[in-house]
Amino acid sequence: MAHLLADIPAQLKLLVSERLLDRERAVRNIERALAGEKDDVELREKVSLLRETVRAALQEAITRGSTCTPTVSAADSSGSTQDSFHSSSEGAGAALPPGLAVVSSSPVACSPIAAALPSAGAVRSEGEDGQQLVPWETMHGVLMLASVLSRDWGRTSGPGDDGGDVDDCEMFREFLLESCDALMEHPEPRIRFGIADVLGSLSHTFGATVFQIMKEKVLHCVDKHFSRDASDASAKLKECPDTERLEEKKDETAAVMHDTEGWKCLETALACLQRMIEDAVPSAAPPPSTSPFTSSPFPAPAVSEASPPTATAATKTPVAAATASAAAGGAAKEASTEAVPSAQRTQQHVLTSAAGVGLRDDEGRSIGDLVDDRTLAVVSGCVTHTNRFVREKSFFTYAAICAACRDDAEFFRTFADRLAQQLAVGLGDNWSQVRYAASVAVRSFFLTAKKHLLERQYFPLLIPRMCLNRYYVAEGVKLYSHESWRLVTGTNGKALLEECIDETVKYYCMQSEADNHAVREAACHCIAEMGAKLNPDRVRPHIPQLHQALMVCFRDASWPVRDAACTASGRFVRSFPEESLACIDELYELWFAHLSDNIWSVREDSAIALGDVLYAYKEKALDRIVAQLDILLPQAKEQPEDSHLRTNLENTTTFGVAAKKSRANDPSLHTDQQVFSCGSLAPKLKRGAGCMDHGFARHKEPWESTDGGIYLLREVARQYPATAVKYLPLLAEIADLRHFAHYHMLQDTLWKQLPVILTSIAEKEAGDLCLAQFVAPLLKTLDGDNRLAMNAASLAYLCMRKIADERSVQLFTSEQRAKAEENKFVKRNGR
Repeated sequence: MAHLLADIPAQLKLLVSERLLDRERAVRNIERALAGEKDDVELREKVSLLRETVRAALQEAITRGSTCTPTVSAADSSGSTQDSFHSSSEGAGAALPPGLAVVSSSPVACSPIAAALPSAGAVRSEGEDGQQLVPWETMHGVLMLASVLSRDWGRTSGPGDDGGDVDDCEMFREFLLESCDALMEHPEPRIRFGIADVLGSLSHTFGATVFQIMKEKVLHCVDKHFSRDASDASAKLKECPDTERLEEKKDETAAVMHDTEGWKCLETALACLQRMIEDAVPSAAPPPSTSPFTSSPFPAPAVSEASPPTATAATKTPVAAATASAAAGGAAKEASTEAVPSAQRTQQHVLTSAAGVGLRDDEGRSIGDLVDDRTLAVVSGCVTHTNRFVREKSFFTYAAICAACRDDAEFFRTFADRLAQQLAVGLGDNWSQVRYAASVAVRSFFLTAKKHLLERQYFPLLIPRMCLNRYYVAEGVKLYSHESWRLVTGTNGKALLEECIDETVKYYCMQSEADNHAVREAACHCIAEMGAKLNPDRVRPHIPQLHQALMVCFRDASWPVRDAACTASGRFVRSFPEESLACIDELYELWFAHLSDNIWSVREDSAIALGDVLYAYKEKALDRIVAQLDILLPQAKEQPEDSHLRTNLENTTTFGVAAKKSRANDPSLHTDQQVFSCGSLAPKLKRGAGCMDHGFARHKEPWESTDGGIYLLREVARQYPATAVKYLPLLAEIADLRHFAHYHMLQDTLWKQLPVILTSIAEKEAGDLCLAQFVAPLLKTLDGDNRLAMNAASLAYLCMRKIADERSVQLFTSEQRAKAEENKFVKRNGR
């Protein structure tokens, strides 16, 4: 690693590059080099040069101002969220704070490192006074380096022979805090996120002192930008082409601006608050954010166990005086030298069982002591903010506060009830990123509550919501919720749900009618789990409510919801046959209708549900199912040649400007059209209601009914093979149908299910398998051109060959068998 520090100017040229990857690589190289060097005079000299680089660049940016991402107007320059990387001009070219002039008086121009900054960070623009601005990329790279130097304090602040190195460290520490104060409202959001990283690193090193110094500034920044500036909305209103229509609402920012626009540094101020709290807790790593500009991915370097001595009174400035006692009295923290995946870092942060309370401030207070009612009030107000990114950061901050209160039961009790109510709302947020942040917070909340023996009183409110999120569509939320469930409930998850059965059923039924189709789907999965795993005596009183919720979902416009409802209702009937008799006729109607659904998985799951019904009601259900088989299986014979996967779709093409204008100005093309979710790109579809159908079904193709009938025949064969054998000749006829466009999709299903059907019948020796009737269509499919159908046919061939060999029947001629054995799918699946 020594060669990396030997070539510091080259690393600094990368540090101020316009490419983010270059900046990350440069900081990573410097960080690894610092971790691998021996703590000697030469290392401290190099570290001193790195400090001078940070000091020179930040002073230059604060004095002259810096650029931000150039594109939109000031009215559209919020910059406080990931949706927009632009900010208002507020904060650019801010005046130099009083303490900076003294700190930055060292002869930076003599440093060979400082010369790398102007050459790499080419000036691209000028301020209002004609002064050249520092590129924001330069500042971003310097802040990344400052974060490393702040966290790696034990390696970079060893005492010098004459004590001068200690004084320099104190001044540099003060300089960073003053710079963070000056740049907290910088117009470029990535700079503000860099400030949050620096404050987090300082908190990691100096503990509660950083929070004590910066708290008022950060809270004031949150209060200042909690509401949008009406002047920004007015400026954007003037640029709007439909000004006349919006003129009446120009005082309402929500009517003009997007809900993630115009909040300026609100989100980044919360990020600063979050990082200061969580990094001050011992061994706590920050949870990942959805922002691509927060928490740097660099490995944390090893830290020396030596604590930096206190600066002399003569060299202490006001900020240095506040930080010195914490630096002198706190034990340095150890950090891993290897990078940790972000999800793992989150778990490490929340799972930390704090052995202590971290480095205290100069009055002996821990970070938990400094989180007061005002801090809680600010965060509490932000969890219901209209901006989803602000809500996300608020829940991450709550997670940090809970971890900081692990040893303060009295203070935790003061806000636990209110926080539990807010967590319940956050766990049901419509945005996955907010739901994930709330999941992080609820884990931290329960781990703290468990330490103070308070967790059981919050189970009825939060346990149902945690349970539902285990089936949420967003993978991060789902996996994190599974792990949280194991950590919080241990092996008592079923017992806890049974204790909270009333609240759980009420919540599941409510979520089955949620506007979010992904939530309705998760509710169906949870209801199915409840019927299959919980004590039947605890669930039985709630059967009518649960059946009603499932039947509403059965009529949903979203096919995944209908799919989940099919499976859940079948499981309930199997587990509670007597209680389900009251609604069984309506369920039969829905299952039979979904056997012809446009989606193949819905057809299959409807058949599986009817298999559960057959298990529950035996011959009583068999008569109905056989009657339905007689209707469904022959349908493909009536299929017209021009089969469609999608019907009622326009197939016209127009060209030219006139055609474009006619479409752009046609209200019918832009009114009451399909809306799509920007999170999952799935259609935002309506939920079912009462007796109304979902209204999403197109005209059903006859071959789809036969497809559903094949799945149903498979379920019948498993339980009543003697009944299923009667349909094998008809199945062989279906296998030979090729007169419509999508016959290969029907064949794919048939050849996949045929081995299951034949095996079930053969095991019970229920009758003639009619294997010879399948040979010709099977070989024809193997010679076809559809790979899915060919692969399925190869599985059927192997099954038929095995049955024939077991029965000593010559099913294939030697030529047929040799040709089939040469098929690549047969070779692959027969291994």
